[in-house]
Amino acid sequence: MRCRSSRLHGGCTEPSVKKETLETQLGEWIKEVFRVTPKLEKLVVEIIDMDLGRKVDQNEAEKLRRQLRSVGKQLDAEIIDEEEFDQRVRVLKTKLAQAEQRPTKQVALDAVRVATSMAAAWDAATLEQRQKLVAYAFDEIVVADGWISSVRPKKDIAPLLAARVVDAVRCGGPDRNRTRYAQTAHSPS
Repeated sequence: MRCRSSRLHGGCTEPSVKKETLETQLGEWIKEVFRVTPKLEKLVVEIIDMDLGRKVDQNEAEKLRRQLRSVGKQLDAEIIDEEEFDQRVRVLKTKLAQAEQRPTKQVALDAVRVATSMAAAWDAATLEQRQKLVAYAFDEIVVADGWISSVRPKKDIAPLLAARVVDAVRCGGPDRNRTRYAQTAHSPS
């Protein structure tokens, strides 16, 4: 396993880590993180819906609305006839519907499908197949002190990992901050 510094001839300060050690760590983590529950599936759908809601192409939609108004004005000015007007309006309305469409359910289900198949396939996979799974799911894996310290998932996997983090934060134990704050707020001074 080579680090970025050694690849760039800068000298590496980290000791070498056996490939098998990292593979074991990553395998355990993948099987834990990509375990999908119905609650997690719902969170994935919510996160993707929220993310795609922000990404609806407002400029394209506004441009198509202006074109629709322009076609109406052309009909009023008798520049185009009724048949051409109907044809243009039909095409523009179809394009507008596509520009405003948010395919959340399908994207969410694809992310969940990829995650469940990845977790199930990890144990049965050969070394080459595991490398392909890792390359498919992650852009970058950072190793520090012999342990995987962080990963940067690819875009289609990111919502599932974000939902897993949100789920982990929501189900904190009895010593979470909210409880601590509640205890200190009501404690006598």
